[in-house]
Amino acid sequence: MLKESAASSQSLADGLVLLIHQFQDRVHQEGQQVERKEQGRQVLLAMSEVVLDMIALGLRTLLFSFSTFQRVRPSRAMASTLVSSTSKSVMKAFR
Repeated sequence: MLKESAASSQSLADGLVLLIHQFQDRVHQEGQQVERKEQGRQVLLAMSEVVLDMIALGLRTLLFSFSTFQRVRPSRAMASTLVSSTSKSVMKAFR
């Protein structure tokens, strides 16, 4: 009976060790899944930052183009006053 008790205790211990190993493997696999998801989120965040930077750059370029266009318009107005040249309008253009 003592041998049977020792054998059943050993098989119970072996079963528990096996259960603990399975649990450790499962925890490790879930940890890897969490890491992969986190890395995916970091990649998406980096990509969205790049896209927003590109949009901002495009808007700055567009704004600069419009501001340059608006600066050019008054000088064209001065050039038209030179075409209908009177001495006063020529003098105003050079001031």
